[in-house]
Amino acid sequence: MMIRMMGTAAVVALLCSAGLHAQTASPAASVEAVAFDPDAVNRAFNRLSEDERYVIQQRLQRRGFYQGEVDGLTGPGTRDALRQQAAAALAAGLEARLDTEETARAFLDGLLPLPAEELPEGDAFFGLWDCGVGTFSYRYDGYATSPDASHIPYMSIEEFTPGNFGVTLMDGYRTGLMDVTPTTMTWSSPVSGDSFDCRRVSAPPSRPETGTAEQPQVREQIAAVPPTSPTEDTSVPTQPETESEAATAAPATTVWPFEGAWSCLSDTFRDDPMAFRFGPDSVTVPELGSTVGYADVDMIGGRETAYLVNLKDGQRAALVDLETDRVLLFAGGNLFDCARMDDE
Repeated sequence: MMIRMMGTAAVVALLCSAGLHAQTASPAASVEAVAFDPDAVNRAFNRLSEDERYVIQQRLQRRGFYQGEVDGLTGPGTRDALRQQAAAALAAGLEARLDTEETARAFLDGLLPLPAEELPEGDAFFGLWDCGVGTFSYRYDGYATSPDASHIPYMSIEEFTPGNFGVTLMDGYRTGLMDVTPTTMTWSSPVSGDSFDCRRVSAPPSRPETGTAEQPQVREQIAAVPPTSPTEDTSVPTQPETESEAATAAPATTVWPFEGAWSCLSDTFRDDPMAFRFGPDSVTVPELGSTVGYADVDMIGGRETAYLVNLKDGQRAALVDLETDRVLLFAGGNLFDCARMDDE
């Protein structure tokens, strides 16, 4: 797996950790201090992959800069959020420019590595694991298939249900870590189809310190950045009407993309696939003779390829990497690889 080149070292240092280290005691920078060109930001943002665009908007949203919908589209809200994040970097004594496609791309690249403030709480899956084919290493700064190998930084980590994680690395590679306990877990790759039972062989490393008097938290920098003026960038052309940031919110729909019948295989049900039939308000498992209604359904990460279904019996089902004919299903402590069946 190839690690994509990061942006400037200063910006990476800013955003790969929970803290900002100010080189000098500088006052808060206003957004007007950021070298900025909206067209350059648009071009740089749109050259990112879909996953990268979603991750950046999520990160800006969690830091309080972005109030729009996480949809992977660029517009006034996204541009203003990036400008405010750049102002926070300037306030920390770091260089941040958004006036050319090259400088904007370098800044965006610096936003992608997962900062320490967004790591899962507790021990989670961090540590060394004997997975049969090798000793997999999950450090706080990245993952490798050997403790001595170069570790690939995380782009995002999502906990679908307690103890079940989806991990996306900076090179775009994804893995599922299922049924994580203090001693065991199941490692799975939706790309290769491999699945390994893993045993923890070392305790998690010491968690990196976040927030000292010399190393203020990112959130403290956010609070110090003056917001964008309401009249700013009035001449900036917006994206087409399809941009959800600027559009009026559409009414909720009860037609879910995952609706239909699915034939699902897992390590437990390797020979005899299990069928799941997802309707608009309930799921049926014919083999168990059960139908359970939805308590609620949420999109994971604001995208229409991942959903968390909370059931009325207290259980949960997570559907991720949803395609027209395939989906990964996390349910009942199992990871299922599902293919859509013709409706009967």
